[in-house]
Amino acid sequence: VAPARRAAPDFKCPACGQDQVRGQTCVACGIFFEKYEAAQKRKAEELQQSMFGVSSEADEVSVKSVPALSRLDARARLALQGLAVGVGVSLLQGYFFGRHLELIGFIILATILLLLLLFSSVFSGRDLFDGFSDHLSVEMESYLRVDRRQEWWPRKVTYALLVLGVLLYYGLMIHLPAATLADNLAFLPGRPTAWNVILSPLATPLLHIRGGQLWGSFLFLWALGMALEPRLGSLRFGLLYFGLAVVAGGIGSLLHLLLFGSLLHGFGPAGAIAGLFGFCLTGGIGPVLTFSLPLLGALPLVYPLGFAVRFNTLALLAFFLYAGLAGGLAMEHSFRAAFGWQLVPLVGLCSGMLLGYLLPAPAAGAAAGKGRR
Repeated sequence: VAPARRAAPDFKCPACGQDQVRGQTCVACGIFFEKYEAAQKRKAEELQQSMFGVSSEADEVSVKSVPALSRLDARARLALQGLAVGVGVSLLQGYFFGRHLELIGFIILATILLLLLLFSSVFSGRDLFDGFSDHLSVEMESYLRVDRRQEWWPRKVTYALLVLGVLLYYGLMIHLPAATLADNLAFLPGRPTAWNVILSPLATPLLHIRGGQLWGSFLFLWALGMALEPRLGSLRFGLLYFGLAVVAGGIGSLLHLLLFGSLLHGFGPAGAIAGLFGFCLTGGIGPVLTFSLPLLGALPLVYPLGFAVRFNTLALLAFFLYAGLAGGLAMEHSFRAAFGWQLVPLVGLCSGMLLGYLLPAPAAGAAAGKGRR
């Protein structure tokens, strides 16, 4: 009796590229082919919806036929909406923070955003719950196989920025006198020297002057880094972060000098974070951010379960600006002081939108493929 012939490999695993006979699971990495393909299709539809406002298969032909000018118009509309949110929330924040009515202003802002999301769902003709969940939802996903390096390595700059911020605040900032910080470590040092003029613009995005500023920045930087760094690549993301911080701090301080006759001596990454928001709006991420929850987002590293959050980018930008995370040692409660500090995030937002418009991020699939090579 002739020995049974082994079937020749006729299929490559879409995740790891292993040659094999087509079955239900990969012999090398263990993924289920049907579930993997369904997940990839869902991600492609989400990207399609975020960029062009379409998600159904029936619209694929119309998406391909959309002219480049229309796509630019969609990004321009997002830029205008982002600018309107930036200026409007900055004025609102200045008014309420200047009168010690921060909580009332937050309630009003949250109510306005909630009503806008609800009206958007109604006018789109969709079910109210489905339309609202497009802008704000928490999804639980089961992971069939998790490669620990693939989970954290594409976001290493984000993790490094977060860890350095915490270590520098609790290890350095809270132990130094206020005069020493203002004279040497502010974005524009009070007593400029050859070394601190060069060092401080690059160090300031890692330094925080208050605990609230630290942990508020931590949350927003986490959300943006989780979504943006894998698309841009770590080197480009790091250059974008520090470049936006320098541009926002420099131009924002100049505008403050022209408008109010004084220089800002600020700390923190508010200008860089606002710039990342602007880049997300016009650079290919779209009007909805998808990111993992802090702490819970690291759960797949030890257990095959994860939580992903979908949040409207403009709403998240509004909460970031209202939080007033830009600032220095001397914080006055007046409209002039509160709005003056908002000039740095506003410049960062505009700079990020301009960069995103001119140099958009590559598609998610292309970025992942480049990283594997």
